[in-house]
Amino acid sequence: MSKSPPETPPAPRTRKPAGKLRTAVLAALRGAQGLTAADAGARELALSYADAIDLSRLTGDPQDLTKALHLGPHLLAALKALGCTPDSRAAPTAKADPAAAALAALQAEGKARSKKK
Repeated sequence: MSKSPPETPPAPRTRKPAGKLRTAVLAALRGAQGLTAADAGARELALSYADAIDLSRLTGDPQDLTKALHLGPHLLAALKALGCTPDSRAAPTAKADPAAAALAALQAEGKARSKKK
């Protein structure tokens, strides 16, 4: 009877250390109000952007840094869509409060009219 080789234990899962931007994005996502399972794709996209930007800062490669500069606005847009920026939290939404949205629209219209005078 031949002896079978001992099983090799699975390699431990290693998680890459979170960069500063990923850490900040995770904190923003944890504090976001009203996120649901339907927002999972946008959350992952924001985290992917943050990871790519963090990685580019670690490598210092000029091409990676240029890519990171182009990813910044995309990350910001994803965070805005998730309600994780000061602007997106301050802006009233019709879904959240129709009266506040109507008031904001009237105020904006009034400001636009006063500028024309």
